[in-house]
Amino acid sequence: MSCHVMFRSFLKSIPPVVLVLIVVWSYYSYVVQFCIIFLCCVVKKTTYLAAFHIILVLFVWSFIQTVFDRHDSVPDEYRLSSNEHTKLLTYTDDEANLILKKIINLRKLEVYTCAPNGKVRYCKSCMLIKPDRTHHCTTCSKCILKMDHHCPWVANCIGFSNYKHFILLLLYGMVLCTFYVASVAEYLMEIWRDFQTSVGKLQVGIGFLVAAVGGMLVSILYFYHVSLVCRNETTIEALRDITFIEDNVTFDLGKWNNFTEVFGENLCCWLLPVRSGRGNGYEFHVNNFIA
Repeated sequence: MSCHVMFRSFLKSIPPVVLVLIVVWSYYSYVVQFCIIFLCCVVKKTTYLAAFHIILVLFVWSFIQTVFDRHDSVPDEYRLSSNEHTKLLTYTDDEANLILKKIINLRKLEVYTCAPNGKVRYCKSCMLIKPDRTHHCTTCSKCILKMDHHCPWVANCIGFSNYKHFILLLLYGMVLCTFYVASVAEYLMEIWRDFQTSVGKLQVGIGFLVAAVGGMLVSILYFYHVSLVCRNETTIEALRDITFIEDNVTFDLGKWNNFTEVFGENLCCWLLPVRSGRGNGYEFHVNNFIA
């Protein structure tokens, strides 16, 4: 492995490591300094510890799934061989586009979208015809099915395979921060009065501020992505218009169908970071509407 690749890998690992360190420190400030040392009421202490650990387990589980769940590969039928790719580059753009259209028809590929200029979406780096909603990530150096964005905080792309995990990560992050703030708020004046003479109370106070600010930021992201799910859009699609080959076509199937496409129809799986959504990431149902 070259030094350049190692350095890039090191830089990519910094944000998630920072996030993990913040969570570890927050765990110490809340569990040890607040619950075990500060709280005197056994009932509150037990209740807060139990609730905090349940939320934390779900948060960590979602984080691990978001980081390590491998992205599904683009199917072989969308790929061109090295010889086909090399030959394609010898043609003009218009000629190459006609050839790609013929390949789509011959292989009976399901493609509803095209580039803004009307041409077939083709990735020269991966040597493949991009399925609908697939985009090439320069950071990951590959095409990601139903790509939403690349998230530096998990050092991974958010796409078809881990989008549900990512939304749950935001949800449990928001709930964790809210729980920290809500449970500490009752004792905030006492902590503020004594924080100059108590390192433990100072850490709890700082943790309260970190959780309050972090909770607000994560809440904004969470509700933004919930709105995207309801419209069956990705962040990329929300920021730039999708060009459909045919007019009056949309991926928006209605709120319920949009939701189940990501979370599935099994209620028991909705709040767990496991794959439960519908589809395969490269073939999508569309809705034909009358303008």
